Amino acid sequence: MTTVEAVRNRILQLCEARNMSINRLATVCVFSFRSKPFGEILNYLTLWYNVQFDFTGNVKLDELISGKIRQSEEVDNILTALQAVYHFNFKKRDDEHYEIY
Repeated sequence: MTTVEAVRNRILQLCEARNMSINRLATVCVFSFRSKPFGEILNYLTLWYNVQFDFTGNVKLDELISGKIRQSEEVDNILTALQAVYHFNFKKRDDEHYEIY
C-alpha cells in the first residue's frame, strides 16, 4: 500500500467513525502531526485539496516536522505556515499545481 493510499484509507476511517462525509470532515478537522516527514504532509494536501506538487532543487521530503493544519485553510496559507518550521519555497502554477523548491 502506498503512502497516499494509506492516508486516503485513514481519512475514510475518520469519516465513518464520525458518521460524516469527507466534505463535512474537511470543514471541522484539524490535522495535528508530530515528527512526520514533509513528504507525508504534502501527500495529505494532495488528497484534501486535489493539488499536485512538483519538486525542484534540494527539497528533503524525509525532513521531520511538527504542527497543526486546519483542513478548511487555503493551500497557500498552509504552505506559508509550513515554511515557519521547514525551509522551502513554493510557487503556485495554477489552482491545482505547485512547485516546491
